[in-house]
Amino acid sequence: MKLPLPFCAALLLCSTAALRGDGQLTVLGSTGLQTWASFPLQIRTFTAEQVQQPPEKWLLRLCESIDNSNLVVIGDFFPAAGLQAVFSHPAACKSLSAFWSRGGTLFWGLLSWDIIASFPAVMTGFFKEYEIPYPSINFYHDPGKGKEMNLRGIPAPGYDGPLLTTADQKPMTLTAIRHFGRLPAKTFKPIAVAQENQDWPLIVMAEDILGKGRIICNYCYNLSRETNHPFYANLVTLAYGPLAQHSAKETLRQRLQQTAGKEAPAAASLATAPKIPEHVLDLRQPQTVSLRNWREAKPATKPTEVTVTLSKETLTCKFTCFDQDIGNLVANTTKRDGMVWNDDCIEVNIASSAKADADVIKIILNPRCVGYDSKNGAASWNGDWKAQAAIGPDRWTAS
Repeated sequence: MKLPLPFCAALLLCSTAALRGDGQLTVLGSTGLQTWASFPLQIRTFTAEQVQQPPEKWLLRLCESIDNSNLVVIGDFFPAAGLQAVFSHPAACKSLSAFWSRGGTLFWGLLSWDIIASFPAVMTGFFKEYEIPYPSINFYHDPGKGKEMNLRGIPAPGYDGPLLTTADQKPMTLTAIRHFGRLPAKTFKPIAVAQENQDWPLIVMAEDILGKGRIICNYCYNLSRETNHPFYANLVTLAYGPLAQHSAKETLRQRLQQTAGKEAPAAASLATAPKIPEHVLDLRQPQTVSLRNWREAKPATKPTEVTVTLSKETLTCKFTCFDQDIGNLVANTTKRDGMVWNDDCIEVNIASSAKADADVIKIILNPRCVGYDSKNGAASWNGDWKAQAAIGPDRWTAS
């Protein structure tokens, strides 16, 4: 690949065996004042307006994002028209079912009566087909009957999970003006209830969705009206495990400053800077690395080695993916820019700089040398790059 590379570049390398499912978060719509970028995750946001455009402009990116996320958020008052657009496509439904099967968490933000009453048949049909619980019109209860009635949330009796804990051990502030109705048996269970009446659930959760997944629904409006409410930090921890709450771009910027010999700002000194993940490389010199399960800081189940070489205009990445079950490699995608990430694959992400507006290029390749590339999330971009792949008796290689 030919790139106008600066003195330092940042590179993210991964294979499906080592890193699949980590590092991304998918958001449909808006969650108010919550700043997801405060976590070291790649945030992929899709507005209702975007998903109502022709699918070639967004569907592949949405499926890719869900396939690489542990948490999917449906934002507050995401309209029925947006849900209709998403669930009309079998590819999106397939990505969601796989997401739950591997243990993903769907968080559903605030809903209104008119949205619930207008839920599209393609969406409710999908949930019913897989016997997945979802918010119904029976969920919506307005105790004030049109008049504002403030409810204060407390942990539901019997709930001792991590979602309502705080760093200072003080009660989490939860406020609502509506609550869920009677919960269907063996589906949702209350996490938080109204202090005024503990039969009024404010946050509910269904577990074991398609085996391992979760769905969490919320009526506490202050989660979106407060900047970075602690509930969301707990939600991210539930989905991804403990993560340092800082900007991923800030981490990358500090790394580039350090490797370039520049002095980091006093507020982000080496002593206080967050630990740099092992998959962030200084490419001023050739690098050979073994990919690891960096979320759990342990060797990958299927070892993968990468040799990276950077010349003046060319970046070369040579992957060796070891696999004792080579006969069961998945390489079903045959069309360029198809859903290659559903196959066994390797992936390279390149950020041209640490600036907020830096170009980010993604390249994914499967064992049959079928590739996907995008620039800043646009799959219509086709870069100047070459690839080759080969399958051996106990490994496959790609470069």
